[in-house]
Amino acid sequence: GGDNADFGVEDFSEETLRLKVV
Repeated sequence: GGDNADFGVEDFSEETLRLKVV
């Protein structure tokens, strides 16, 4: 996951989706 990654920059993991979508 990524804490400062924008939408689509990192792989769409559960944590990435939670941080970016929610």
